[in-house]
Amino acid sequence: MISKAELNLARAAGAHLDQARALLLSPTLSALLRVTPALEASMEDLAQLEQHVRSGVVSELETKQELRRELRSFKNSLKGVERLMAGAAAFHSGWAGLIGATAQTYSRTGQIEGPVAAGNTSVRG
Repeated sequence: MISKAELNLARAAGAHLDQARALLLSPTLSALLRVTPALEASMEDLAQLEQHVRSGVVSELETKQELRRELRSFKNSLKGVERLMAGAAAFHSGWAGLIGATAQTYSRTGQIEGPVAAGNTSVRG
């Protein structure tokens, strides 16, 4: 039977996922490093939930419907986290490209000609 314990596991998984999503809204390096533990905690909650559900019999319709709502919400949050992670990856990839471009010079044909003379790169924001 699905009990309040299973609902609490689903809610905890969602809370950890929401924590990861909040961190990804400002994809600094330190925020990205804290995303992994939040996602791991969410996965652990889901693994426990799966074990509970597989070992029991689902009979209470109201509790079953609550769990379905929680899991639907979790699925939607997961899609949001996926989009934010893709955006963060693209952002940092772009920065890496910009930084890499300052270290090399290119000919008109796009061939690398050599390192740029010493200079400074400053970024504010």
